[in-house]
Amino acid sequence: MISFTIERRALGWNKFMRMHFRARHKLNEDWVTETMRCMHLVRADFSAVRLPIKIEVTTFSKSPLDADNILDKVIIDGIKQVAGFDDCYKNLMSVETCSKKVIKGEPECIKIIIKDQDDYNRRD
Repeated sequence: MISFTIERRALGWNKFMRMHFRARHKLNEDWVTETMRCMHLVRADFSAVRLPIKIEVTTFSKSPLDADNILDKVIIDGIKQVAGFDDCYKNLMSVETCSKKVIKGEPECIKIIIKDQDDYNRRD
């Protein structure tokens, strides 16, 4: 299991799609770069990860987004660049999104958990 946090406010699809295409492209690049940076900080090692994987994206913000409105694609694009695999159905089994209200005094952030076959086949 690989876990990391992005210290940014989550972005929603609705706001993203209202942006000019150049602004969307720039924002996409920024998010992919930030995701890759955070993964390098925790020294994410994909050499032992067994595909397919499941990804859990949990956002913590003052005004939570709808779970189906979380812009998770930019995060997944960053993960696949670090991991070195495509995000097709053979490699990525599912993406689960969850939105929660941040605890007062805590920063807004996004927590990502990547589980491989060994993690989600294991019984707790």
